[in-house]
Amino acid sequence: MNPGDTDYYQILQVDADAEPEVIEAAYRRLARKYHPDVSRSPEAARRMKEINTAFEVLGDPGKRSDYDRRRARQAEAHARPSRDTDVAVTAGRPKARRFRTATLAFAGGAVVAAAVAVALVALLLLRGDGGEKVSLDEYFQQFDAIEESMKTSVGALEESGAAVGEDVQATRDYVDGYYGIVQKGLTDVKALKPPAEVKDAHDEFAATLGNMISLWKGLSDRLANVQTTEELGTLLTGLAGETDWTETSQKFTDACRALQTIATDKGIAVTLDCE
Repeated sequence: MNPGDTDYYQILQVDADAEPEVIEAAYRRLARKYHPDVSRSPEAARRMKEINTAFEVLGDPGKRSDYDRRRARQAEAHARPSRDTDVAVTAGRPKARRFRTATLAFAGGAVVAAAVAVALVALLLLRGDGGEKVSLDEYFQQFDAIEESMKTSVGALEESGAAVGEDVQATRDYVDGYYGIVQKGLTDVKALKPPAEVKDAHDEFAATLGNMISLWKGLSDRLANVQTTEELGTLLTGLAGETDWTETSQKFTDACRALQTIATDKGIAVTLDCE
């Protein structure tokens, strides 16, 4: 895109291939942060207008599709050297020629988004461009890269979430951020091409990860109705007694361990974080 063009993905701080749920979660997080009724920033009104405009496009499948095509055409056009030249003429002959080239910038926004982008690049490098099933060793290299990316992103999120559990807004931001990380992780896992000997375990892991995403999405929705720290404390305390969370967590651990067992049995040097 042109340097001066508005990048709606940059405004919402999401990847260009983000799932609709991730875009919605990012919009809600930013809207709560920059809404003029809660933000004292003099830029709040302007930022809120940009956020609303971006979500109006990216939140609508049809408008997003049109925007993506336009965005891709502009990026392609400006990635090519321009035919215009700056020529200084001496004695009728060109003295110098300078082609103008466009600078393409990917703006990740938050540290979390940048970490996820790095992992995606690593994943593409590992997969190659054939799109066919990979060897078992290559599969676990790819899987490990995704897991490491998620751990890095969660670590960055936790560093910025010191008031989680004590402040309503900080807790909402943390939950929305974690939800986005796990959603991205699932997208990357589903993009893998597991060989036959690991496919069942791979599918089970993806399914449990999807269940975990549903729980985080539900928690995000419940937090939207929380107004006081007392209500927040009651909600978080109650989670410890909800069997959905404990059962899903255990299934996730079991699915991860199943993958680790296959790797160990095949002599593949990878250590997955299954706890």
